[in-house]
Amino acid sequence: MLNSSTATRFVASSIQKLNKAGYSASVASHQALTTTIMIQQQSGRELGRNFTTTLCNTNPNTTPAANTTTAANTINGEQGKCPYHHDQKVNQPVKSWSEVPGPKGYPIVGNAMDFQKNASNLSDFLMSLCNEYGDMVKLNVFKFKMLVLANPYLLADMFKREEKRSNLDSFRYYKLQRNQILTPVEMKFEEDWNSMRQLYNIAMKPEFQETVTIPQLSELNGEFIRRLINNLQSVPESEMYKYVNSSDTNSRYAFDVVMKVFLGVKITDELASSLPFDIREFVNYSVKATDAAVRLDSKFPMYKYFKTKEYESFEKLMDKSTEYAKYCIQRFKTNPSQNPRLLELMQERAKELDRPDERIESVLIQFLQAGVDVTVKMLNHCYHRLAHHPELQQKIYEESVAVFGEPSMEELTSENGLSLTMEQYKQLKYTRIFIEEVLRLDLFTHLASGRQLTQDTEIGGYMIPKDTLILVQQKWATLKDEYVPRGAEFIPERHEKGSPLAPVNNYVSMPFGVGARRCPGARIATTEIHLGIINAVRHFVLSNNNLPNFPPFSHDAALLFIDSDKYPLYFTPRRDQVKDFVEKKEKK
Repeated sequence: MLNSSTATRFVASSIQKLNKAGYSASVASHQALTTTIMIQQQSGRELGRNFTTTLCNTNPNTTPAANTTTAANTINGEQGKCPYHHDQKVNQPVKSWSEVPGPKGYPIVGNAMDFQKNASNLSDFLMSLCNEYGDMVKLNVFKFKMLVLANPYLLADMFKREEKRSNLDSFRYYKLQRNQILTPVEMKFEEDWNSMRQLYNIAMKPEFQETVTIPQLSELNGEFIRRLINNLQSVPESEMYKYVNSSDTNSRYAFDVVMKVFLGVKITDELASSLPFDIREFVNYSVKATDAAVRLDSKFPMYKYFKTKEYESFEKLMDKSTEYAKYCIQRFKTNPSQNPRLLELMQERAKELDRPDERIESVLIQFLQAGVDVTVKMLNHCYHRLAHHPELQQKIYEESVAVFGEPSMEELTSENGLSLTMEQYKQLKYTRIFIEEVLRLDLFTHLASGRQLTQDTEIGGYMIPKDTLILVQQKWATLKDEYVPRGAEFIPERHEKGSPLAPVNNYVSMPFGVGARRCPGARIATTEIHLGIINAVRHFVLSNNNLPNFPPFSHDAALLFIDSDKYPLYFTPRRDQVKDFVEKKEKK
């Protein structure tokens, strides 16, 4: 829920890092014949001694990636090998940074203009670079170095050795100006981000999913399916219903999930009407704040010197989002039921830390801002895949019948809807691999959260200098047969244990990041998506009006999405009883 959008902001913020590299600069206009550049060399930078770490050892006997043979990286009896792990008798000389493939930049500014020009669509820009130059692409922005890395073997080695990440400047600056608690992704590597991270880690525990997430989300199924039905619009002379306002419905569900897991409160329509704000407005502020941060982080941070209109707009969005989140915490401070919720678990862990209430408030705000946007797009992509592959949709339906029994009207009419236990959730195996394939092929960003090198490091036969930003491009490898057999095809079965079509390792696709700062909301998000799929498929057949190709992704926001206004989804009731229920709802 968190790191997925963080990855996009991480890449977008690369241009800002000139200050950390020892320079500050401003480009007046890259379209002008002359470019005005202000460069101020910062003094007192310690040069120090550089140490070298070899990530890709040319000796095949000492390279883990070359020696590991599993079902996941065996294709037709032959081991899927990294091109940098060939059996070599003699070590090859290490090449310099200047020899790394990449587009030629302009004097002084390097590739800064390319970043500015593609700031609104960095995913496709970096994908095009990999298509042209390969799985390692060099970029220079003024004196700051970046490496686009798409080889999953090299990524595996790099992630195991490097943990330093770039912080999110716009969010950090906003919070520091207000003396607010920073979240881990807003902290510098040398700051104590781990103590704050411990609050997030509660949601990652398997026991949390069993004792909190499943019981709490199970109570939302009735509200969700009825709200979905309220947004079905009949199609003349057809059994189908058009799914309208899908974004609003999915956004509301994502918001309800955060409120239920975090505060234990079910936001019914009646309760929503008593809030001093419109929930759609709250969600809108949170999502737009993320998009505004991406735009700010893709440019030189002029807002640090004087308040720009763009930053002023970002401030207003953050102010409102923060105000509404604080209201929710205060109003629902008391647990409305006996079911455990995240709030008390966090309070227990935060009580020994300074400013515990503010820390908890900061966590909730980030869950709402990042979690809502990500899960809305995940569910939308899953629905479009179900519609595009009716045979796979049928498998999920049959699995749900085997687990829960035949669908009943009580699921539509009762307060809580479909009841779900942890044991039943574990049995949804085909639904799980279906979601995993959506996250691989239809991810909401082509980028994964990268790293910043803490020392000179050899990667793929090239010496990459200290402080280089590693930009992780995960879409490129997932389409290459050498890393994912038949990678361009949507095949959920590739995620079954022992499948010859499996990705060569876990670094081909990293939708929730890796390492100590992996997305803490991953389990909550995937549970939410499971329930969103099951509730819809048990009562409706999803279709897309027989589109010949899978719908393209739009780039109008920070994360990739399918425009359901251009490519609508249609729901056909599976039983006459459901059809009658939908018709009655529509007449009201």
